[in-house]
Amino acid sequence: MRSKLRLELSIFLLSALCLVHPAVRSQNVTFESVKIAETALNTTWPALESLLPVLLANLEKDLKSGGATETAAKIFTIEMKKAMNKDGVARAYAQTVAAKLNTQEQRDVFTFLTSNAGQKYLALSSQSAGMEFIAPMVKQACAASSAQLGFFDRGSMNRVCQ
Repeated sequence: MRSKLRLELSIFLLSALCLVHPAVRSQNVTFESVKIAETALNTTWPALESLLPVLLANLEKDLKSGGATETAAKIFTIEMKKAMNKDGVARAYAQTVAAKLNTQEQRDVFTFLTSNAGQKYLALSSQSAGMEFIAPMVKQACAASSAQLGFFDRGSMNRVCQ
């Protein structure tokens, strides 16, 4: 199960790299799609940036277990770390917005994101990546796992479940 999740994450990261690859970057983007990406990332980037080390931590190992050579996995991981920066993510997001939304929809989204409600929504989205958002799920998982664990195993979870 864990290796399947890692492989899926590796595929996701590979897809993200392909979006910011120079050959793909030449895709058409609109002014609106760039502004949407910038507006969204200005609020959400700190939370996303804090997750990147976790996303990239086992990438090289996962690629090797998926059949990549050691050299290929190492070089790809280095390039992925270079690509997964604020500018790279913004480009990929702008390309996605431009490909999925027509011009009027992009204008509507940008108008919303720059409104008071949109700014509150972006702030809420940014917070959803933090502990405040996942705390209830952690509490639920702690209660459910504690019921299944013995004394020693429960004690080993004190850092997470307190």
